[in-house]
Amino acid sequence: MTLPDPQLICTRPFEWFEVHPDGSVFLCCPAWLQRPVGNLMRQSVEDIWNGPVAREIRKSILNGSFHNCSSKRCPKRATNAKPIQKLAAVKDETVQAAITHGRDRVDYRPRHLNLCFDLTCNLACPSCRPGQRSVTAQERSRIAKIQAQIASDLLPYATGLTLSGFGEPFASPSYYGLLKLLTPQRFPRLQNLRLHTNGQLFTSEAWEQLPGIHGLLSEVEISLDAATEATYRLNRPGGELAQVLMNLEFLKELPVRRVLSMVVQQNNWREIRSGPPLRRRGLPGAAGQLGDLFPRGVPAAGGASPRASGACRFRLSAQTDPPPTATDRDDPAADGLLKNRLRSPETDFSTSC
Repeated sequence: MTLPDPQLICTRPFEWFEVHPDGSVFLCCPAWLQRPVGNLMRQSVEDIWNGPVAREIRKSILNGSFHNCSSKRCPKRATNAKPIQKLAAVKDETVQAAITHGRDRVDYRPRHLNLCFDLTCNLACPSCRPGQRSVTAQERSRIAKIQAQIASDLLPYATGLTLSGFGEPFASPSYYGLLKLLTPQRFPRLQNLRLHTNGQLFTSEAWEQLPGIHGLLSEVEISLDAATEATYRLNRPGGELAQVLMNLEFLKELPVRRVLSMVVQQNNWREIRSGPPLRRRGLPGAAGQLGDLFPRGVPAAGGASPRASGACRFRLSAQTDPPPTATDRDDPAADGLLKNRLRSPETDFSTSC
């Protein structure tokens, strides 16, 4: 299955390294490309990065087949959004050269790390987990091993870092330990850091304890899941909306991109329109983690527990209609209202994972 423009390629398998709690590694968001390329608990970085599965995935990009990718699941495929782009637009010269010369085996380490290997969190959101859960001794040992391997074999070569796709950066000792390590002197190649947090613990005091990241932080994404206190308490057990809003007052002073995200659920989708007022607290727009909402609909009305619809993040930023397939199939009469709220001139869909 080829892309419409033969000049379009996807750079993700040539730069991305995503690590999960069991050590599994993916070259893309696993909600879109579900095939792991190896495991850090059993293999070296080199054996994974240039292993047979990784090379096969890169070959499918180079030959234009994209046979490992699903155009139904991947919003980048559906919209030809970055990292799908023309080869001439690829900014990393090393990555561009590897693709230009058709190399499925690359002679550089991963450029961007997306760390999802520690489930530790200060909240117990039903969209993520069934309840409060402590890390076991066996898990702590595994986390420590993965953390050490990342610090020694991956971070020295990375230009970008995302913390975290799973767990809370300010609640996880392993994630926080990595943040404490980050300095331009120790990792001179690292150019940008993206933090994904629930915002409860990201205070001005926490910021001052991490001077090494002050020049690296480029984006902060706050998972909110609600715009009212009542809904927030349902969707974010253990947290307080007032605390997040107070922290946003501090965060809006930082010279970084700030994004709000929501896991769209039956009890909160009507609050999406509340995003623009929250922008005045330092956020450029509302966002929804819609994922499988498009093919499957939001959770049925009347459910006792809110539930996530998917694992892929859809951001709303400026003046584009939502995808035409975004419907509330469990409540057809509400479909028009949902679309009207998402079609606010202050919001728009773009995607990242």
